[in-house]
Amino acid sequence: MRKYIYLSFIILIALVTVVVLTTTNSSTKVIAIDSSKISGYDFNSCKLDDAECLSAVMSSIYKKDGLTKGVQALKSYLVTNPGQVTSCHTGAHRIGDLAWKEYGNILDIYELGSGICSFGLLHGAITGSFDGLSEEEIKSNAKTLCTKLRSQNPSAGDECDHGIGHAAVVTFLDFTKGALLCEELSIDISKHSCVSGAVMEYTSAFSQDPIQAAKLSTDLYSKCLELSPISMAKACVFAASSPSIRADGKEGDPTKAWARCKVLGEEFLLSCAEGIGVAMPSVSNWSIPAGASVCNGLPAEYGASCVEGMVNIFGTVFLDYDLSLKYCAELKGKLNEICTAELPTVKSNIEKYKIARS
Repeated sequence: MRKYIYLSFIILIALVTVVVLTTTNSSTKVIAIDSSKISGYDFNSCKLDDAECLSAVMSSIYKKDGLTKGVQALKSYLVTNPGQVTSCHTGAHRIGDLAWKEYGNILDIYELGSGICSFGLLHGAITGSFDGLSEEEIKSNAKTLCTKLRSQNPSAGDECDHGIGHAAVVTFLDFTKGALLCEELSIDISKHSCVSGAVMEYTSAFSQDPIQAAKLSTDLYSKCLELSPISMAKACVFAASSPSIRADGKEGDPTKAWARCKVLGEEFLLSCAEGIGVAMPSVSNWSIPAGASVCNGLPAEYGASCVEGMVNIFGTVFLDYDLSLKYCAELKGKLNEICTAELPTVKSNIEKYKIARS
């Protein structure tokens, strides 16, 4: 199981349906800022999910008052507007890139508030750290970039390594080269978090259309199978399976998604099923029973893996153990047993994410 990279998929669940990244030949950027859309520095002028407006406000604050005041203002806003936590992710990427040029230190930037906006500030800083470096320099830096942060906060270290995957694909404009950089990292947890970032960047940044982005994730399967060792290939399949659920339409088609899994071979089916489970809450309108009914349609062993993925991502999105407990109670028979057995891991992941995001 790859429970150590569930936290990274909180961002993915939002970006599966709202893709707001574009690419240039050298870097990732948010949609062009239109200063006429904002009123001073008031975040409240931005409607829900208006990533362009949030980016404009964040950039204006940064330019006028600096990073510290900008982060403080954003934190205050998100306390009363938690629904914007993923929408501000791309704007935070932009600010993180600028912050790296100013601070040049991942720990300093994280301590200022890199957990906000689903770690967008941290991910942007990592991308900024690669600017102007040769491929060999990037490989050398990547090996130690997140080490100190991981030693202080393992969950934040996961997100840092995840950011390396994003940055690698942005920098190299190539998924395979990005994933190969992930293999340079020292431990399996780091490698797998990194490859999930590479998958997310490939499927979102190279297409503004969410359905096309989902189709790109199915194209990744062949690239995943080329990775070694097999644990890297499985982590890649797991990550690619979540966005692939929508490759057949915005409502998703789990039956077709599972058919694509079966082509990969027996050794990848558990990873693929778990990835489908991660996508099920958003596909089923955040209903565990509705999502579980889809998981239940898979062969028994794989249906269990699907439920495990679903209940873990559900808990870490809402950061509410009692809510997860309630929904598990609505399941019957074997599905209830699987869901209940997963609750201790859900509780642990919720606590880790709360600490990492603080």
